[in-house]
Amino acid sequence: MIIGLSGTIGGVCMFGRRKREERPVRQERQERQERQERQEQRTMTWQELLIVTGTQTRGLRQAVEDARAEVAGRRAELDAVYALRAGAPRQAIEEAIADAERQLDPFDAVLADFDGTETALLDGIAPDDEPESLKPLVDLYVTHGEALAEIADAYDRVLAAYVGALEQANASV
Repeated sequence: MIIGLSGTIGGVCMFGRRKREERPVRQERQERQERQERQEQRTMTWQELLIVTGTQTRGLRQAVEDARAEVAGRRAELDAVYALRAGAPRQAIEEAIADAERQLDPFDAVLADFDGTETALLDGIAPDDEPESLKPLVDLYVTHGEALAEIADAYDRVLAAYVGALEQANASV
């Protein structure tokens, strides 16, 4: 019988257990710990993504609402100018504004879809859910963020049309 330098006889420890059995247990423990650390990192990643994308997208959504309010204010201002100045070229101005406002029509459905989906997803998330449960909400914010930016730009164009119309109406009298 040959005794190795590691204190084993034919692969069996002097205490009767195989030396190789100890390595998988230690390795399993280490792998389990690494999986747990990766899970914690993913948790932070999903939460961070939700914060960043949510903040940006909600900011864009608020910008759209602000622009809508501004458009309504400009519309009232233009109506007041028409009421005061009978000679204002109303027909040409109204056509330009109507063109700009028609560009906004398809966006109402996008906004309604975003608001409804966001509400449903937020209602479906519980504090004790897994981090991956945040993925649909993050996806919503990422995919709709670009659309909301386009909508905000469209409202800016409508506002520019109103500003131009107001200048034209004021200059005509």
